[in-house]
Amino acid sequence: MPTEALEAKFKSIVGVVADVLKTAGFKKSGSRFRREVDGNLQLIEFQRSGFNDRDCLRFTANIGVISARVLQKFEPEAHIQNKTEIDAHLRERLGNFRDKPGDYWWQLSESADDAMIADEIRQLISKRVLPFLMEHSDDDALATLWSSGRSPGLTEFQRNKFLAALS
Repeated sequence: MPTEALEAKFKSIVGVVADVLKTAGFKKSGSRFRREVDGNLQLIEFQRSGFNDRDCLRFTANIGVISARVLQKFEPEAHIQNKTEIDAHLRERLGNFRDKPGDYWWQLSESADDAMIADEIRQLISKRVLPFLMEHSDDDALATLWSSGRSPGLTEFQRNKFLAALS
C-alpha cells in the first residue's frame, strides 16, 4: 500500500487535472470525470496499478466515450450516467496521447517530481485528449471511425456490433 505522502501526490495531480476539466464542463467523482455531449458521455478515469507498494504509486488514465444510442440498443434499462470507462464504446489510454504513444504508467515516489508529472498530464489532456473527445463525441463521428476499420479499445466483433447499432 502506498504511503500517505504518495496518495497525497496522486490526489494533487488529479486536482490539477480537475481544474482543467471543470472549466471544460466535466463533473468530478473521486478520480473520475464525466461530461455529457449530445447525449453521449465522455469519460476520463484515473486508474491506480494493482502492483503499487509503499515506495511507488503507479497510475494511468483511461479515456472513453459512451454512445447513448448504442447503450440503449444493447442495454435498454441501463442509464448512461451509471456507466464507467470499461463500458465505453471508444476507449483509449492516456499514454497513447504522448509523443511516443503506448500504454504508459506514471510513477510517483518520494523523489518523483509530481509538479512535472501533473503538468505533463494537464498538457496532454488540454491539448490532445479534449480535442480527441470532441472529435469522437457524437454518433456520426463514432460510425465514421468504426467504418474506417479503427476501433480503439474494442475488438473487431464489438466494432462491427456497435457500428450496426448506429446504422
